[in-house]
Amino acid sequence: MNQFRTQSDASICFVVFVVALVVYCASLEFAVSGDSLYYANIIDTLRFDQFSLHQAYYVAGLVFAKVLTALFGFTTDQSLTAMNAFFGAGMLAVAFPLLVQHLGSKGMA
Repeated sequence: MNQFRTQSDASICFVVFVVALVVYCASLEFAVSGDSLYYANIIDTLRFDQFSLHQAYYVAGLVFAKVLTALFGFTTDQSLTAMNAFFGAGMLAVAFPLLVQHLGSKGMA
């Protein structure tokens, strides 16, 4: 059975994360990043108390905005787009071993 339990399997997940992050960051389109401007406005004005949805997104976005602004001079909406790429790559790194475990036992992986 093909399961992720060794150190090399963890490094495969890390490689999946890094490759996905590089691909996502290389294809970032800041001008068409969906609701990033709307969320950036909420984060910039710190109006978290007026909304009941996406509270964790606002807090994570605030942290990413502060860090990426300090390091690279990103605007808040650019930081949110980069944050989406980071978490998207993380989800692939989590989903990959689960798919291999599930599909690998059926000879489909």
